[in-house]
Amino acid sequence: MKQFLLCLSLFVSVYSQAAMDTLRPKSRVSQVTVFFNGAQVTRAIELKLSPGSHFVLIESLPQEINANSIQVSSVNNCKILSVKHHVEQSNVFAPVNEKEINAKIKTQELKIKAIKNKQNVYEIEERILLDNSMLSKKEEGSSVAKLKEAGDFYRLRLNEIKQAKLDLSVELDAAEEKIKELYLQMNQTVSKKRLPSSSILITLDAERETNTVMNLSYYISSAGWEPNYDFRLEDISKPMQVVYNANVFQSSGENWENASLRLSTVDPSLSADKPQLEPWILGSSNVNTPLAKRREAGSIEGSLVDAATQEFLGNANVILQMGNKIMASGLTNAQGKFSFKPVPVGNYNIIFTYMGFQTINQNISVNANFTTNQTFYMQANTIAMREQPVPTFQQPVFVPQDNYAAGYRDVYGSNAPMSAGAYEGTVKNSNAEVTRVRTKKSKQPKQVEQKQVEENKPLVLDELYSSLKETLSDIEYSISLPYSIPSDGQDHVIRVKEMSIPARFVYHAVPKLETDVFLIAEIANWQQLKLLSGKASVYFEGTFTGQSYINSELSGDTLEISVGRDKDIVVKREGNKMLNDKKTSGNTVKETIAWDVSIKNNKKTPIVLVLEDQYPISQRKSVEVELLESSEAKVDKNTGELIWEMKVEAGEKKTITTKFSVKYPKQSGVVTD
Repeated sequence: MKQFLLCLSLFVSVYSQAAMDTLRPKSRVSQVTVFFNGAQVTRAIELKLSPGSHFVLIESLPQEINANSIQVSSVNNCKILSVKHHVEQSNVFAPVNEKEINAKIKTQELKIKAIKNKQNVYEIEERILLDNSMLSKKEEGSSVAKLKEAGDFYRLRLNEIKQAKLDLSVELDAAEEKIKELYLQMNQTVSKKRLPSSSILITLDAERETNTVMNLSYYISSAGWEPNYDFRLEDISKPMQVVYNANVFQSSGENWENASLRLSTVDPSLSADKPQLEPWILGSSNVNTPLAKRREAGSIEGSLVDAATQEFLGNANVILQMGNKIMASGLTNAQGKFSFKPVPVGNYNIIFTYMGFQTINQNISVNANFTTNQTFYMQANTIAMREQPVPTFQQPVFVPQDNYAAGYRDVYGSNAPMSAGAYEGTVKNSNAEVTRVRTKKSKQPKQVEQKQVEENKPLVLDELYSSLKETLSDIEYSISLPYSIPSDGQDHVIRVKEMSIPARFVYHAVPKLETDVFLIAEIANWQQLKLLSGKASVYFEGTFTGQSYINSELSGDTLEISVGRDKDIVVKREGNKMLNDKKTSGNTVKETIAWDVSIKNNKKTPIVLVLEDQYPISQRKSVEVELLESSEAKVDKNTGELIWEMKVEAGEKKTITTKFSVKYPKQSGVVTD
């Protein structure tokens, strides 16, 4: 009786499972929150449910999804019973016309074999003719008629053989090319389906008939964004325009089509746990270890080429793996190019598979803040189409993002609640260049009034592109317009916002080192701009003048941006021979040196100019230096620096004179130039 009841219960269970509908609704990426490292992807799923239990299967998702990060939003009139993540070990689907294409390939292969058989026969016949081409020699020799007859025969037959072999060679090339075309046709159909993927199975219990939209979100690591700025200045009488841009990139294997984007400074890879001090006992190693820092990353890009024809191979599968873990996957584009970004520092295997070609499996290294660029060559294989198994994927370690819904159990059978305020983002720049941006403290040389720009004028914000959300430690920009970001690892520029900011424009000149004059934009209280570390392109009067780097960790309260050189301001430094003098008294020499610096403003507007020069300082008691004339410069006696800040009217010319004396022993040979 017990066995009967057990069998009956198993039958009812199996029957109830079989009776549940398995829905495969279409889903689309509706929203993505992109972090500096990684992204949280949200998919919208339209559901039409009848009362009862249902399986909802979402397929063709990135394989790198972390199961602990999966979140399913609550659904009206439904209970979420379970959420399971499944990694596809092999996801190779044959195209609809696979049999037809394979039949054509088989026909061409048989044709190749027949052509090669004919070529072999002609080779044998040609060898037999050549081996028997010597006429038998008799004492009286061969008659002229026989020689003519033999010559005609050999000539005609050998010509026929040579022409036949040439025709067969052309047919062979055509057949091999046809096989390549057939493989290409099949590869274009299959390639996207061969990418490593995963699926999520959701079990729902609907109380009544329901039409609703369910949101599914998950975290991927192969995405990120970098700040980028444009500083534009048309005229020093106008405010400076600052354009906030973001370079967004991803290589997850799925495309984000018309998705709503959010750019966040949160770094989910950093732990939110406070470090715990352990007892430090002298004489033993310190057990305290620092918190984990963000992993340095680089990028990989390159091309895939047919080794024989040197043609680029498009729609080829590319897999990047470390050990048995797949880190990224994708396809080459129509030009055979591919790109993965970001890629953590380390050694990888990069695998290329393409129907009709031999698989490439090659080691490749990734260095921090560096792009590894390489061209790969594939050898054609026209004998048979070989399927390549997809390597097993292992889940990466992930610290969950906040605001995830609880109330369901994941594939591992544990809840995945998300703690609010769990992260503290840090900003660290890569590929730092020689900076043309710096900050300075509020202490400045003598100020000259400049009426064109009011420093205390409020900032003018243009919120056309995004809105700003700021927490205690993080910033998040919500982009107003939807964007499409393909899975190609390339930078896609997104306009975040524009700002019109007041600045004080000051010309700087160091004529002892450089004859050109440099325009510097000084931005006070720049911290309120919420600038993040990143590259900045500078444009002056519509012309690109160079690239700078913004370091958000600078502590000064004034941000200085070098706008560029201005040829309309002419500054020259020349020695004043009339004031120069040299006297000798016993063993002592006293030299007097004078320099004239002329300034000419050829612009139609007045300018503020900061002029820098110097006089020598002595670290020996036997050498005495005295500054005789400084033209009211600000003097630093410790460094010998002379600074003038002046207003130069339009068309005005000024001359600044400095004079100093150096007294030294005759035998010391002091150089005073």
